[in-house]
Amino acid sequence: MGAVKGKPLLVEKNPQPLGVILRLEEELGKGKNIVIVLFFVAVTRHLLAKIEKVNMKEEKEIIVTWSRASSILPAMVGHTIAIHNGKEHIPIYITNPMVGRKLGEFVPTRHFTSYESARKDTKSRR
Repeated sequence: MGAVKGKPLLVEKNPQPLGVILRLEEELGKGKNIVIVLFFVAVTRHLLAKIEKVNMKEEKEIIVTWSRASSILPAMVGHTIAIHNGKEHIPIYITNPMVGRKLGEFVPTRHFTSYESARKDTKSRR
């Protein structure tokens, strides 16, 4: 089945260590238009260097980072990364389902405080 006019068809998906290269074909009036799209994940260089350094060692250690916007790579699976929440570093163990998501998604930055006295006071005031 070929490409439908006006809708691109995914021809090839080539995963890379830091992203994905997609090859799309789109049928135009008299031929096909081939489009190559690159998707690269955002990871800071210093975090990538820390991951590579820990992967070389045999013992595991906690990696401390302030980079909440970095994406989780397959090389990070099995490591514990302490992610900054604005006040302190929260250690998070990285598993397979987390790959492709951002580090900041797993560490909340705000703490909800409910007002207990308002909820306990059920009597009406007169």
